[in-house]
Order: sequence, then structure tokens, then C-alpha cells
Amino acid sequence: MLSNRKTFSYMKTLFLFIAINVFIFVSQVNAKNKDALDKIYDGVIRLWVDEGQGNYSLGSAFSINEDGYFVTNHHVIASALSGNELVAIESTFPTQVGHPATIVWSSAEKDLAIIQVSGWQRPGLTLALSEHVRKRQHVTSIGFPGASDAFGADNPGFMEPKTKTGTISALTTVLPVNNINVGLFEHDATINQGSSGGPLVNECGWVVGINVSKVREIIKMPVLTELPGTPSFIEGIFDLGDVVIPVVNLASWMGITSPPEAEEEKRVIITVWSKVS
Repeated sequence: MLSNRKTFSYMKTLFLFIAINVFIFVSQVNAKNKDALDKIYDGVIRLWVDEGQGNYSLGSAFSINEDGYFVTNHHVIASALSGNELVAIESTFPTQVGHPATIVWSSAEKDLAIIQVSGWQRPGLTLALSEHVRKRQHVTSIGFPGASDAFGADNPGFMEPKTKTGTISALTTVLPVNNINVGLFEHDATINQGSSGGPLVNECGWVVGINVSKVREIIKMPVLTELPGTPSFIEGIFDLGDVVIPVVNLASWMGITSPPEAEEEKRVIITVWSKVS
């Protein structure tokens, strides 16, 4: 039997051995996590669309392979479908470097698009299966919100993707949009104009969705000004401060009959589509 002194010495040595190995293990995990995060950040890029007459729009996109293919929102690149220039921005400081991008596929109904950027390959992000998305799951929004660009493109931080964390609070399937099922879910990770096209990733760094829009506020149905000659699902417009807001009846647009009680308690959801112009 070991003496108390020998037992104490043995336990101290064992504890030190365990502590060193735990430290090495944690250091390795942290290094792997950092490498994984760097890969995610490297796979998220800025997009710029020249809309003519001095106008332009900005958005985000993320790589899906190392062959120059990226996913973004349809509404980010929509104006490029008519021939406007679409550019993937690699750097703005100290020199400006951009790469022409071509639209491979897009869907207005799904608000998704695939683009190809020749000559600029980035690490592809891993895509999660939809059945792996769960309520109360922690997620991170990644992109280039316009609000962070106040210091201009000469600021080195201009090319650093920004992150916001949150939790998935609801899973919804909107049926139908021109006979196409569109899967949506709600989360509270902050997104802003310019974040459109950026990925939403889970704690493993896998892409579970793409940022589309955010709800600004919900108000009672205001007095509307009708617009003659517009589709029936556009109910009119109203002024909200210095902004003119068109009101779209989503049920009518999707061919869904609203219950009578919904007509009595109409609300307007003010939505901000996260593209900055």
C-alpha cells in the first residue's frame, strides 16, 4: 500500500498529466475551429451590380465548390439578367480587384441564383440537409451588410464578412409559389441590407439557409392609394415616413383563399429585402 505522501505525489503527477493532455486537446480543437471559421469566411464574397446612370447594388454570395460556383439571391443579381455588369469583389484596399461573374441559373420564385466567377476559386461551404434544421437551433448569419460600410471601401474592414448569431424560432413551408414549394424558416440572427445572398450556418459551420429578408414592423392596414393597371394582388400604396410602400396581398398572389376573419383583421408586414443600393 502506498503511503499518504507517495499517494499524494502520484495523484499530483496524474493530475498534471491529465491537465497537459486536456490543454493539448483543447488547443487542437480551437485550432481546428479557427481553421473551419477561416474557411467559411473565405467562402463568402461581395457582389456588385452596375445598374447604370451611377446606380449600383451590393449583396453577398457564398461558394459551393472550388470551381468558382457561388449561390446568392435572385433579387441580388436580377438587374444583371438584363445585361448589367455583375462583379465579384476580391479587394478594394490598397488596390481594387474585381472578377466578372456570369449567371448560371436563377429562380425568382425561390429567390435563389447560382453564378460562376472564372479565375477566382474559394473554398466551398458544406450544405446541410433540410431535415437537419430544427427549432431552437443556434445559427450564424454571415454577409456584408451595408450598415457596416460607413467608413467607405478604403477601409480594410470593408472586405471582412460580418457575423450575427441567433436561434431558429419557426419552420414554415409556403405553398405554392407558381406551383413551386418554397421552404422558409424564421430566425433572429440580425441581417441588414447587403446581407442578401449570405449563408446562414449552424454550429457545425454547415449552410442551413440563405438570408432573404427581415421584418421591420407589423402595422394595421393603412388607407391605401390604388394603382390602376396593376395586378390584382397589389392592393395599393401608402406613405411610411418618406418611403412609399406597395402592399402585396400574398394570399392572392399565391392563389390562397383567405378566411373571413383574416379580412377583418388585416395587418401589413413591412419587410426589408436585404439588398443595398
